[in-house]
Amino acid sequence: MARLHLAALVLLVALLPLRLAHAAEPLESDQISRWLASMSDLRTWSEANEDRLDRDMFEPASPRMSPMSPPSEEDIERMRSPFTNGVAAARTAGVEREVLGIVEPHGFSLDEWGDTGDQIMRAYIALQMEGQPDMTSKLDETIQQMENSPLSQTQKNQMINSLMRTLDIYNMMKDAPAEDVEAVRPMAGTIRQTFEN
Repeated sequence: MARLHLAALVLLVALLPLRLAHAAEPLESDQISRWLASMSDLRTWSEANEDRLDRDMFEPASPRMSPMSPPSEEDIERMRSPFTNGVAAARTAGVEREVLGIVEPHGFSLDEWGDTGDQIMRAYIALQMEGQPDMTSKLDETIQQMENSPLSQTQKNQMINSLMRTLDIYNMMKDAPAEDVEAVRPMAGTIRQTFEN
């Protein structure tokens, strides 16, 4: 049981920077429109340069929120901050100046662009989760079942840790600031097209 509490504490500390990111200024419609326009320009550039880029460099991860199929570590990282991670990937790939040349005319630095995209994505997902059944109790129940299962302690710990990550990601996505959710609401169709194309 002490290991479970330690794992929960480690997870909480790992996600602390994410919680601090929620303290960002609320989204505004002009900011969202400019970001969406920059994303369109960035996609055009990415397609023209696909031979030297990671194909998914600036794409949000598709969250998998099933307790039976918990997200991998890579999925979790991409779900936390996919656009911030895209900016980091651009720096690693040596295309930082080219990407800046695309987002700067829309009023963003690279870091602002990544942060804004992550904020829009979280608000959009929270909007999509409105009216959906709450998974928290189902995941909590599954975690309790795992603790009482006949699996080895190592297997239990792995499954419980994965379920706890899934629960935290779910809560992170549904708990986007209300102001951000309201800001994305009138643009939900455009945002969906941007994220799905």
